[in-house]
Amino acid sequence: MATARVVVGMDGSQGAVRALDRAAQEARSRAAVLDVVYAVTDRDAAAPVLAYAASRLNDRRPGTPTPPHTRSRRRNAAAPA
Repeated sequence: MATARVVVGMDGSQGAVRALDRAAQEARSRAAVLDVVYAVTDRDAAAPVLAYAASRLNDRRPGTPTPPHTRSRRRNAAAPA
């Protein structure tokens, strides 16, 4: 059986923070893993936002299962011809 997951996008905005809180609540109610994603061209730009999300989850929603790592996929700037 596959692990249940809840996915939320995080960009640091007020709306995204509210979505993060709601997604954490949903993940706990479903006993699901919470994946927090941030899509940027520069991986270093995501680090502070994801660190804030992890800290907020730890402070406000302790016990919410989150993956212990971040994943990175690099995309070419230009689409293949």
